[in-house]
Amino acid sequence: MNQVEEVMRRNVEFCVPETRTSDMLYIMKKYNYDDLLVVDNLKEKHLIGVVHKETISDEALKYAPRPFNLSAKNCMQKIPATVFKDSTIEECLNLMEKNHMGLLPVVDDWGLCVGVVVKQDILV
Repeated sequence: MNQVEEVMRRNVEFCVPETRTSDMLYIMKKYNYDDLLVVDNLKEKHLIGVVHKETISDEALKYAPRPFNLSAKNCMQKIPATVFKDSTIEECLNLMEKNHMGLLPVVDDWGLCVGVVVKQDILV
């Protein structure tokens, strides 16, 4: 096991900036995600951010009593790092540690997301 391609998940669920809180939470619960990647559109999957489960809760408090009017664009954050399929597992783990990430997007040469590496998948 040397390259990211060997451990990455290829079937990943995404959301777009307009995705509402209730839909994001549904996806996170259904797929057991703590983080949800945000793409510009679901066809090309160009990464533009990430939504953390905790951030949804924090932002929802600001929108009370209508927290479900929130969308991904209101609570997404910049993705601090990505890797390529031919990156090494060691490089991937180092980026995860350095950026305090449990999930690292895998992109192609055009910046389109082709999968993710989940830290738990590598460490087990």
